[in-house]
Amino acid sequence: SGVSIGNHLNRPKGRGIKPSSASGGLNFVSLLVFTTSTRGLIMGSSLILSVTTFVYGLAAALYLVAWVFHKDRLYSSASLIVVIGITGNTAGFMLRWAESYRFGIGHVPLSNLYESLVFFALVIAVLYLIVEKKYGYRTIGACAMPLAFLAMAYASLSPNIGTRIQPLLPALKSNWLIAHVVTCFIGYATFGLAFGLSLMYLVKRGNSEG
Repeated sequence: SGVSIGNHLNRPKGRGIKPSSASGGLNFVSLLVFTTSTRGLIMGSSLILSVTTFVYGLAAALYLVAWVFHKDRLYSSASLIVVIGITGNTAGFMLRWAESYRFGIGHVPLSNLYESLVFFALVIAVLYLIVEKKYGYRTIGACAMPLAFLAMAYASLSPNIGTRIQPLLPALKSNWLIAHVVTCFIGYATFGLAFGLSLMYLVKRGNSEG
């Protein structure tokens, strides 16, 4: 026992690591890794949705040019870009859903204005593609995609809209939340398409009468 005590006393200072300091260092590293990965997720979803905004803008521009200048060959390119935009929009939406579980909140991202506008743009784009494939009316894209672009642009670029994931309000903690929001936004998107078509009809009628 005397040898062990002597070895302990003769041990160089600064080389021994206390258990408490070791556990504290591990906790700090774990916190740093968690924070870095969380920020990466947030930047990932935000970046995807920001890029999707410009993809929708490009599709809207192509549809408008094709409609105004009667460039029918641009419709195919515009439709392909819409598919790319829907893919990015869906990926950003699902990644944000995964982020909510990462934070321990765990709810579908439909609880604030930012998430609602992102989903609204997605529903408009999907609904337009369904109409295009079923009826072949590609000119509708000239009114549908600008609406999707404006919704995404306002959500991504407006300083008055927060992008932080927050817990659900007590009034929204219901199993009917998803069904209610999805059906509402399908109605909103349909109304938006009808509004755009009405404007296109008035413009075309005014040009024909003039």
